[in-house]
Amino acid sequence: MRGLAYLVGGNSMRLILASICVLLLLTTTVLAVAVVRLEKKRLANAVGLCHESGVNYASDPQARIRREKCLAKAPTKRGGVTLLLAGIGVF
Repeated sequence: MRGLAYLVGGNSMRLILASICVLLLLTTTVLAVAVVRLEKKRLANAVGLCHESGVNYASDPQARIRREKCLAKAPTKRGGVTLLLAGIGVF
């Protein structure tokens, strides 16, 4: 039985393999950045950095927007790698 390399050709297979590797790397990077961003927001939320007392976030959309912006800018003492590992559940 002949494989895909026979049907496509050797150089084309290398190009396909390289393209798949680049797509996997790009996808992994995008997902890692998203995990770090969400973990940073989660940590800031858990500490209570952006809480406004007396505000009902369920009924006030402007307050939710302000809070989301504050959480996105909140400083954390953890680095990106630590946030990524915490986000995927390593610790």
